Amino acid sequence: MLIRTQKGLSLIELMIGLLVGAIVVAGAIKIFTGSAKNSSDNIKLSMLNQDLRVMMDIMVRDIRRAGYRYNASITNAPAFLNTIRHNPFTEINIEASDPCITYLYDKNTATPSIIDSSERMGFRLKNDLLQMRRTSTALPCANGIWESITTPKVKITQLTFTLDPDPPVLLNITQKKLHPTSAVVTCNVGDECLIIRNIKIGLTGELEEDATTTQTLTETVRVRNDQYCKIGSLSPRTCI
Repeated sequence: MLIRTQKGLSLIELMIGLLVGAIVVAGAIKIFTGSAKNSSDNIKLSMLNQDLRVMMDIMVRDIRRAGYRYNASITNAPAFLNTIRHNPFTEINIEASDPCITYLYDKNTATPSIIDSSERMGFRLKNDLLQMRRTSTALPCANGIWESITTPKVKITQLTFTLDPDPPVLLNITQKKLHPTSAVVTCNVGDECLIIRNIKIGLTGELEEDATTTQTLTETVRVRNDQYCKIGSLSPRTCI
């Protein structure tokens, strides 16, 4: 009967086995930590994107209302243009200092031809906060009461407002009346025109706790209220 001698592992074999096992474990830990970090980064980016989207939606919905006036038909429109506050070339005001946008629209029908302090709206960037204007006695950005609408833990690093295109497109009503199929959009002195306005918004933010997590959103707002204007002059553009 053959009796085989049983042998254990040598020290070298044991060390090699431990080394291989350590490499496998280290690889698994690296994969797990990398996956966990990627998951954490994705969650942070998703949260930032969601917060910025909420702020962008607030701006888009409100800016879209710029220029609205109760019962502002073409018949009544000339009465609204008797004061500069109703001049469609100036009722949307963009300033690069803060930066800031301010605009007008009627919230009530009690005094439709008068813009009161609660109807001069706006948004601006101030001290890394996105602010919304609640009330003001004048249109410029330096006026009024502002409050932050920035979501906690989010820092706004950039905000831009631009007319797109600038100057806005003018649709010549006079030419359309005379030539319904005409594509002419040029407006001359004395012509009745509609002013078609678009505002391009850029919003960039980062997390307060992690400046490496950043996101930028851009959106173009089509101002729904195309404004009537009988051109008084071309440079600067005015209404009569």
